[in-house]
Amino acid sequence: MKKNQILSSKITLATTISGHWYKVGNKYYPSVTQILTAFPQSLQLTKWIADHGWSESQKIKSEAGERGTKVHEGIVALLDKQTLNKDYYSLEEWWKLNTFLYWCRDCKVEIMDKEFLIFSKKYKYAGRVDFRGQVDGKYMIVDFKTSANIYDHYPLQVAAYAQAYKETYPTLGNIDSVAVLLLGSRSKKGYRFDVYN
Repeated sequence: MKKNQILSSKITLATTISGHWYKVGNKYYPSVTQILTAFPQSLQLTKWIADHGWSESQKIKSEAGERGTKVHEGIVALLDKQTLNKDYYSLEEWWKLNTFLYWCRDCKVEIMDKEFLIFSKKYKYAGRVDFRGQVDGKYMIVDFKTSANIYDHYPLQVAAYAQAYKETYPTLGNIDSVAVLLLGSRSKKGYRFDVYN
């Protein structure tokens, strides 16, 4: 077994009451998303929380997270060439899954890996990468989003994934770019694909 396979097999999602942490060996490390909770909150989000109240805004956020999880699970099933049951998804979720397929078609996507764990020994964090593969002939790490927009901290998230990927899987080859795919956007294509070099 190669060194990187041994390391990746020792990364597990930690059971915690709050936050998102990973266990690597016998130590605990924050996820990239946990670290990014320290990123300054936008004025629009602060106003939105004030308008809806704390309890209602957290309920809306939780429901959006559940919808996002269903879409992510649907994408994994599609990448595994499984057939989805349309009745399981809301109209919004089904639309986002369709925009994922449009992106695959438009950008000549070839999957190499999906939903895999990474760890940065140098910077002491871990995470889960949604997708690694070829997109329009370039090797990329892509994070799938179902949010309303692409937010300022998303490029930091995928950059952190790229760093940890290089440390966890040094023999698997380089990454040309990292990207965020926003599913169900208001654009003509139904998705927004932002690439960062």
